[in-house]
Amino acid sequence: MMKRVTGKVALVTGGAMGMGKSHSELLAAEGAKVFVCDIDVENGKQVVEAIRSQGGDAEFLRLDVSNEADWKAAVTSIKEKADRLDILVNNAGTLILKPVHETSNEEWDRTFDINVRGTFLGIREAVPLMQE
Repeated sequence: MMKRVTGKVALVTGGAMGMGKSHSELLAAEGAKVFVCDIDVENGKQVVEAIRSQGGDAEFLRLDVSNEADWKAAVTSIKEKADRLDILVNNAGTLILKPVHETSNEEWDRTFDINVRGTFLGIREAVPLMQE
């Protein structure tokens, strides 16, 4: 690895599995301190342990991206622990695997809250720390 992000601090949402896990692992391998954020505590902590076992620097933060208070707490924690944030990977997302005409309002609202509102909240809460 070229260590292209050595000294940088990254927050990855949906970091417990899939693309978020891959983003977290790659950023850590490239030298970043990674905050793996997810609602899946068990798998998120496993990602952190795997990163650490490879010599990387990672911490887990429980974060429901659709929850404004969770975002504020996560960014505050990162400020306290790392005093900076350089990289935001707004990866968390969900999808409905059935036809629209069979989708409930609650399912649609939850998908919108995660995929759209969560991204908005992430940018709004993280950017001020990134600007510092």
